[in-house]
Amino acid sequence: MTGSQNKLPSVVFKGHGVYADFYEKEFKKHKPKSSIVNDKELLEKLSKLPIGSEISPNLYHLIAILLVYVYSLEKKQGVGDG
Repeated sequence: MTGSQNKLPSVVFKGHGVYADFYEKEFKKHKPKSSIVNDKELLEKLSKLPIGSEISPNLYHLIAILLVYVYSLEKKQGVGDG
């Protein structure tokens, strides 16, 4: 892998209040069977990152753990795109 393929995930947008409500509504419209997880610790860490910044390996690991948990819950409930 070369160039931007080696980059860590980055923050592409963020918002709070009405903006967060809008993002959540749009997400639910496009992925109605998917789960939304509210994690205060993760939110606090991600909200401090400026848009365009890379997510650190430690924080990326925390996000990966959270995603595995969400996907396992969805699988148990028979939820998914397939």
